[in-house]
Amino acid sequence: MGIERWERRSASARRWSRAVSVGLVSVGLAAACADHDAAECTSYDCDSIENLGGSGGTGSAAGPGFPCEVYEVLQRKCLRCHGDPTENGAPFTLATWQDTQADYLGEPRWMAMQNAVETDFMPATFFNDSKTPLVPPVEGLTPNEKQVLLDWFESGAPSANPGCEF
Repeated sequence: MGIERWERRSASARRWSRAVSVGLVSVGLAAACADHDAAECTSYDCDSIENLGGSGGTGSAAGPGFPCEVYEVLQRKCLRCHGDPTENGAPFTLATWQDTQADYLGEPRWMAMQNAVETDFMPATFFNDSKTPLVPPVEGLTPNEKQVLLDWFESGAPSANPGCEF
C-alpha cells in the first residue's frame, strides 16, 4: 500500500479503532453463541442466515446484494459479530450490501472495513487473548479471503444484482 494511501487511511483508522474499542468496553465481552450449546456451535455463523437480514433486509431473498465470493467471506468471518443484530460489541451490522454503504464517521462503512482488513485489525482475533475468549475462537482471514475483500474494496465495494443466492 502506498504512503499516500496509508496517510489518507490513518486518521480514519484511528477513529474506527477508537469507536470499536469504546463499543467493546461498553458492551463487554459476550459469548458469541450464548443461546447455543457449545457442541452445536461449529461455525462463526451460529444463527441461520435467515436471521441475518441486515437493515431492512429479509435475509431470505436472493442475496443481500453482495458478490458471492465477498458474502461467503463475510459469512465465515464477519457476520458472527456484524450480523443483525450485532454481537460482541460490533459497532454496526454488515448483513446486507446496503449496510456497507451506510455512513460511519463520515464515510461509507465499507471504507472502515477496508482499513480494518488492510491493517489486520479485523477479524477480531484479539478476543482469543481476552479473559473470556469467544467460543469457537476467532479465526483471521486466509490470504485468499483477504484478497477477495481487498479486490472488492478496490473496485468501490459494488453490489451484485441480484446478489448471492443463499
